[in-house]
Amino acid sequence: MTPKDYDFLEETEPSDKPEELEDELESFYGKFRDEEACRKRLQEWRWPKGFKCEKCGSRKYYRHRQRGLFQCKNCGYQASLTAGTLFHGSKIQLRKWFLLIYMMIRLGKGLNLTRLQYYVKFGSSRTIWGMKRKIKKELAHRKNAWQLKELVDA
Repeated sequence: MTPKDYDFLEETEPSDKPEELEDELESFYGKFRDEEACRKRLQEWRWPKGFKCEKCGSRKYYRHRQRGLFQCKNCGYQASLTAGTLFHGSKIQLRKWFLLIYMMIRLGKGLNLTRLQYYVKFGSSRTIWGMKRKIKKELAHRKNAWQLKELVDA
């Protein structure tokens, strides 16, 4: 990643090339076909060597599918997949978060949020702009930028 990859952190005029956005959407949906694929990718990114309890270090766990928690079999500690991440406490699907991160990294300055909102049905413009602000805040730190790029560049 070079300094030019961070150029999109500055506000600029969006691109008027809908075909570029459509191509990137197609590429993204090939990698992340559903919410479960995003959850799996986040789990691999968060725990590359498999789940490890933050309290006792055990690798054995139960999975609470309804609540989305990982519970240590040894000490009972519960860990959320999104805790301590950009996605913590968000009601927005991981797939939409991943999509926006992916598009910001891939299209940079050329990303037209209004067009993306229309294609993906993000809800209100306040939602997508708020997400963009959170992502930009994370990307402002080089280490976090590498981590987010790694998350969506499978």
